[in-house]
Order: sequence, then C-alpha cells, then structure tokens
Amino acid sequence: MNRLVIVIAASVSAASCVLGPNYRRPTVPVPAAFRDTTVTTAQAESRSLADLNWFDLFKDDTLTELVRAALASQLR
Repeated sequence: MNRLVIVIAASVSAASCVLGPNYRRPTVPVPAAFRDTTVTTAQAESRSLADLNWFDLFKDDTLTELVRAALASQLR
C-alpha cells in the first residue's frame, strides 16, 4: 500500500511540472555587447561608480584612513 501511494505521489508531482504541449520559449532581444562601445571621449573620462572603492562613496576622511590603515597593516 505504501509503495502505491509513493508511486502515485511521484507521478502526480512529475506530471505537475509539464508546461503544456504548445509551449514555446519567448524570444528576448539580446544586446551585441555588454557595455556600449560607442562611448564618446567625454563620457569615457567620467568615472563610473564601479571604479570607486566602497569606502570612498561615503566621503568620510576618518573611514577612508581607517580602511587604508587596516589594509596596510594586513599586507605587512
């Protein structure tokens, strides 16, 4: 009896994953490049947020000095 219940439960759970007979994956437009390669010189000279250290975002001199001191002592 237990095996029958397990087989029925497994069959029902496997059948519930079926999407249907007419499923087609939607087409999604994909860019040719990850970053825009048509950047002008003025835009290229501006700094990106990704180029900054995380502690420089806060513009706190004390935090910056503490992080730099911690990194310097770790490298010794």
